[in-house]
Order: sequence, then C-alpha cells, then structure tokens
Amino acid sequence: RIVTYLEDYPESGYTYGSGRRKIINDDLNRPADSKIGLEVSSNNVTRFLPIDDDRLFKRAYLKDDKKSTPLQFIRPRSIDRETNGQLWDSITLTPKEASVVEALRIIDSNIERITFVNTGMNVRSAVVKLKNVEQPMPLRSMGDGINRILTIILALVNAENGYLLIDEFE
Repeated sequence: RIVTYLEDYPESGYTYGSGRRKIINDDLNRPADSKIGLEVSSNNVTRFLPIDDDRLFKRAYLKDDKKSTPLQFIRPRSIDRETNGQLWDSITLTPKEASVVEALRIIDSNIERITFVNTGMNVRSAVVKLKNVEQPMPLRSMGDGINRILTIILALVNAENGYLLIDEFE
C-alpha cells in the first residue's frame, strides 16, 4: 500500500539508518515535509520502502525465515545503466537471458543478442548485435523507448514470482 510518512531523527543528530519513519494515516492533516513510501507485505514480512531512495530497490527482497520474494521498482526518471547491468548479471547464462532478447525483438526484429560492456568510468551500457550489421551497437543509439523497454523487461524477469512496481507506466 502507498503510505505517507515523516522521518523522525534522534536528538543526537542524524546518521544514515538512524532515523525512524512515522506513518501518517490522516492525509487531510499531512505536514508539508512528509514523504511517500510503499508498505509491502509478503510471507508474513512487512517492509517499508521510501520511493525516493534508489538504494533500497537495487536488490530488494521481502525476506522471512523460509522464503525470499523479489521486488523490483521502476521509476519514471532516466534509465539507470548501473541497475540494468546488475539486473542483466543476475540472469546471465540462464534461460531468462533469451527471454530478454525475445522481448526486445518485439520492438526491433533485427536484434540478435545483447550484453553489457564497460564504456569507461565504471559505467556499463547495453550493446546489441543486429542482423546484417557486423559490429555491435549501443542500445542507447536506438532511442529512449527501447532503453525504457529494456529496463522494464530486466525488472520483469528479475521479479519472477515476486512484485514488479512501475511508476508512470505510460
């Protein structure tokens, strides 16, 4: 569920992780400094996820003693190449890799293969091999739309048997 919350910091000063979140149920009297988050429950575990904190969604899981449920969240902002690379790494050499290529072929039937390469400064970007083109080409050169689709596809296959949340799907 979507919740509104306030950060509550200890009097001794704030350090990352020392704050507590106070969920506000009365939307009519919501303070101006309140934030929006998600309260997600699965397998008798409830996890609170502030939607403005990318770190919580890079490898998010709902865990209890018996099961780990994957959770992926896609924001409306620009494509996060680092996250895409991590999501790709988690499916490399599995049947999910072929599923990603198959899904990309719906957009462009010339796509044969995809991988992520280091393009400098520890930034990894998707490159694709196209039919009848000898050299691989950066996926970003094919437009923002296909890159957004790649992000959704990677999140989808990594969220199998879990949750996929997409902000501003359209």
